[in-house]
Amino acid sequence: MAETPRVPLRRRLFLLAAAGLVPVVIMSGLGLYALARQQQTQAERIGLELARALATAVDAELRSSISVLQSLATTVEIDPKNLAAFRQEVRPVLETQPTWAGLFLADPSGHRLVDTRFPLGATLPTIFESTSFERVVRTRAATVGGLARGADGVILFAVRAPVLRSGRVEYVLTALVKPDGILNVLTRQRVPPDWIISIFDANGLRVARSRAHAETLGGRASESLQALLATSAYEGVGQTTDLEGGRNYASFSRLGDYGWTVAPGIAASFVEGVAYRS
Repeated sequence: MAETPRVPLRRRLFLLAAAGLVPVVIMSGLGLYALARQQQTQAERIGLELARALATAVDAELRSSISVLQSLATTVEIDPKNLAAFRQEVRPVLETQPTWAGLFLADPSGHRLVDTRFPLGATLPTIFESTSFERVVRTRAATVGGLARGADGVILFAVRAPVLRSGRVEYVLTALVKPDGILNVLTRQRVPPDWIISIFDANGLRVARSRAHAETLGGRASESLQALLATSAYEGVGQTTDLEGGRNYASFSRLGDYGWTVAPGIAASFVEGVAYRS
C-alpha cells in the first residue's frame, strides 16, 4: 500500500495562515469599499447642501440690488427735461452700493436718457445684453441679466427694474453691477482652499470663481461640468474635472428666477483620502 505523501510543515503552516487571512482580507476589502462609498455619498450630500446655501446667498445679493432699484423707481422724480436733477437724486444711492459701476435710465424703446458713468450731453452707448431689458418691458417685472462686456471693455451684469406709471412701463432703471460683488459672497463662505465654487449666469458664462476669478471671468465651465449642468434638473451631483485638471465631486443648484447656477466642487483627494489611508 502506497504511503500518503507528507505535506511539509512549512506548507501546512502557510495554508493554515492563508485560511485564516483570506476571509479577513475579503472582509477588509468589503469594509474599505463600503467606507469609500460612504465618503462619496457624504461628499455629495455636503456639496449639495453647500450649493443650496450658496444659491440662497447669491439670490439674496441680487434681490438686494433689485430692492434698491424698485425703491428708486417708485420715489425718484424723473423729468426728461431736467435729467440733472435725476443724477443729483440718485447720487447718494450710488454711494451706498459699492458693487454698482453705474446706473442708467432708458425709455422702453431702449434709448438711454442718462447714464451716471457719463456726463450729461455725452453720446451714450447702446444697451448691452438687451434680452433682459426686453424682458422687463414685456413682463413689467424686475430681472437680472447675464454677463456682458461694455464698450469700455469692462465685464458687468445688469439688474433692471421697470418704472411704472398708470400701469405701463414708462422707463427702465438699470444698475450695472460688478462681478466682484458675487465673488464676495463666495469669499465669505471660507471653504477649504482646494475646493472650487463657480457661479454661472443664464447663458453659462462664469460670473465668479473661488479660484483664479479674474482669469476665468466670463468663461465657461469645463467640459465635464458643462455636461453635468446640461440637465434640466433644478439641482444635481456628479464627478467632474476642473479647468486645472483636478478631479472633483461636483454639485449644482439653480436660481429659478434668473437662470443662474451655483456649482461647488469638492476635491476628490479630500473625499477619498480617508479610504486610501485606511
